[in-house]
Parts: sequence; structure tokens; C-alpha cells
Amino acid sequence: KLVESGFCTQEEMNEKVKSKIRMLSEQDALFAIEELASVQRSQIRNFGSYFMGILNRYMRGEPSKASSKQQQQQGGGSNSHNNNSNNKRNNKRDYDRFSNS
Repeated sequence: KLVESGFCTQEEMNEKVKSKIRMLSEQDALFAIEELASVQRSQIRNFGSYFMGILNRYMRGEPSKASSKQQQQQGGGSNSHNNNSNNKRNNKRDYDRFSNS
């Protein structure tokens, strides 16, 4: 979905990035994709390095922005829950694509 939406190119989503995603648990991979997608693309100068930084943080088991955000949203209203559910479904599709590549 990240490539399809134009957020990044197929070249930026290279084998090194895909390999790193496959090393993570499904939940961490989804959180990493969600965290990446929450940033405006224009703020990212080097996509590969930026995403690898996020993935490496999850590999080290460090707290993430996405998991903190999810904990805050648990007390939120139905709109935040619906949006969060839609994002998770879309990110799950991205994860499935990476793990099946």
C-alpha cells in the first residue's frame, strides 16, 4: 500500500527494508508501518534510512510512538477506534505483502 499510494517507490522499498520487516513480529511490523505512514512524506529526506531507523528501534525493543499512541487512544471515542481499525487493516495488508515477498 505504501508503494501503491505513492508514499514511496518500489526501489525505496528495497530487499534490505523488506528483510528487516520480516525479522519483526507481526505486531511490531504493523506498528513500524503505522509509524512511518503517520509522517508526511515531504518531511523524509532519505526514505530507506528513515524507515530502517524505525525498524531498528523495534528490533531493539525500544518504546515506539505507535504503541504509545495506541495506549492513549484506548480511552478515545468511536471515531478514533474506527480510524485506528482501518489503519491496522491497511497496515496488515502491507505486512502480508512483505512477508510473502
